[in-house]
Amino acid sequence: MPRNVVNVDGTVVDTRTGLVWQRGDDGRKRTWQEALLYCQQLSTSGHNDWRLPTVRELLSLTQVFIFFDFPKRESYWSQTAVAGGDDSRAYSVNHATGEPASSSKTDRYFVRAVRGQACSDLLPEIPRLQVHATTADPELHPLEAALADPSASVRIEAIQKLSQSRSEGALDLLAAVLRSPRCDAESDEARLIGRSMALIAKRDGRSASQLLGLAEELAAQFDSGSSRKQNALRALSGYLRACA
Repeated sequence: MPRNVVNVDGTVVDTRTGLVWQRGDDGRKRTWQEALLYCQQLSTSGHNDWRLPTVRELLSLTQVFIFFDFPKRESYWSQTAVAGGDDSRAYSVNHATGEPASSSKTDRYFVRAVRGQACSDLLPEIPRLQVHATTADPELHPLEAALADPSASVRIEAIQKLSQSRSEGALDLLAAVLRSPRCDAESDEARLIGRSMALIAKRDGRSASQLLGLAEELAAQFDSGSSRKQNALRALSGYLRACA
């Protein structure tokens, strides 16, 4: 049986999770609160028990979005609030990248309602950047947590703060991020990490040989079969050498 079945009543059934989705959105962007209200008041396809999906439910759509009418490669709201005590933010999911983001609830995104209750074991986890580094410096603990946030904007802000940090652990923490399997060496984020590491190393008086050795160590962490990643890491090595 194919994973998705398009129903004649304007819905799409995900046969893997059991969720029933609106086949088409109404083309209108809403704030988070407006999105919740829209789904609660929605009565369509013979049902009135629609709701705003969780972030994990939205992430389950990223590989099967072609089953929907006019699939927008843009962001959609989830009902999931961002943890950490900030009640002004919730997760959205960008269907162009398949990535969740921490968004202000006043931002406006598209809405796709869902029905049913999926087994959590069948839903993807919220992707997190595995840093695998624990610094002893309490000053860096909030930044270490931010580097594992699924939102790219939160991670980039943490990288920028680390570049200004005087802590001895800042350079090692950035190096741990580059070693992470989820860090794409071709991304703007990786290039920002490279620049930040160079600034920290130069300010701390690291020698050229130390910088080059660090860059070569990082290069060895990535898949040797990826020529594009090799090129990106060679560029990082060159940048570190130039800033020494």
